[in-house]
Amino acid sequence: MKRATKWLAFTVIMAMMAAALLAGPASALAQTTTEGVAVESATETAPATTGKIEALVWDDSINPDGVYNATELIDGIVVELYKENTEDGTWVLYDKKKTGPGSFLHNPAIDYQHGWIGWENLPLDPADPVLYPWGRVTRYKLELVFDNSYKPINGGTRIVELSPWNFYWMYFYPMAWYEGWSAPQIQSTSVTISGTVWYDSNCDQIKQWSELLYFPQEGWTVVLTNRYGSKVATAKTNVNGYYYFRGLKAGTYKVWISYRCGWKQVAPYYKFFTWPPWGCEKGSRTVDGAIGKYYNDNDFGMLDMRESVWAPLYYALWWIGLLQYQFQY
Repeated sequence: MKRATKWLAFTVIMAMMAAALLAGPASALAQTTTEGVAVESATETAPATTGKIEALVWDDSINPDGVYNATELIDGIVVELYKENTEDGTWVLYDKKKTGPGSFLHNPAIDYQHGWIGWENLPLDPADPVLYPWGRVTRYKLELVFDNSYKPINGGTRIVELSPWNFYWMYFYPMAWYEGWSAPQIQSTSVTISGTVWYDSNCDQIKQWSELLYFPQEGWTVVLTNRYGSKVATAKTNVNGYYYFRGLKAGTYKVWISYRCGWKQVAPYYKFFTWPPWGCEKGSRTVDGAIGKYYNDNDFGMLDMRESVWAPLYYALWWIGLLQYQFQY
């Protein structure tokens, strides 16, 4: 009897030790990165109740190498997000957004300046411990909304499967992320004009990293005219001072920055007799637009005349040519 009791106690102790060893790595973060897709699992033992999806969209016809860069990321592309109805398998429109700057990392040094889109707090279907003991899959679908400014090369629909243990997907468009599956590629069929409005604090007509990072110029109105000065369109700069015009026909365009009290335009440099449309600063960017081309560097440097009592004097000396180099104030 005593021997049987000892063996029973030994068996219980060994079972408890084995359970403790197996439970250790259960809450570890597991991340798998495949070609073009990052999948992140839950960081806690408790299953997630919401998920998130983000994507990048770019025109790979600019440099068809399957790898994006800052000049190929395209803003203003509409992406629709659908959620599958588990009852009948139909797709229900959940939301739609346009690509632009952003990131889930929330770090201005590494956020995507263009071409990003994402959704957070996406609902996951409730788990069923009998039918889905390891977590139920919730299916979402991303669709590019095509317009006359670009054409699809190989389709624009992607299926995303989220579960309580696999709740984060990131898609890189148009790179293929595994063999047999190609992500959507687009090719421009129009003219795209873009640029940045920045605070040229030292008035040297050169964009410094510190000027772009610490002095974002959001909310400036940019005016697009034809070669004769008639207004074609207007755009507002985003949180990074960036603006764009898409879907334009071939032709000659001029880009102007609207006047704002207390500010003066220092780049591009302009002469006294240049004339703008009403309400705009002097000095414009001229673009001879061709179909399928991107014109990205139509930038405007602005000087805050209220920053210092000496700013108007410095600006006047620089404008008449007596001050040739950059200055600090």
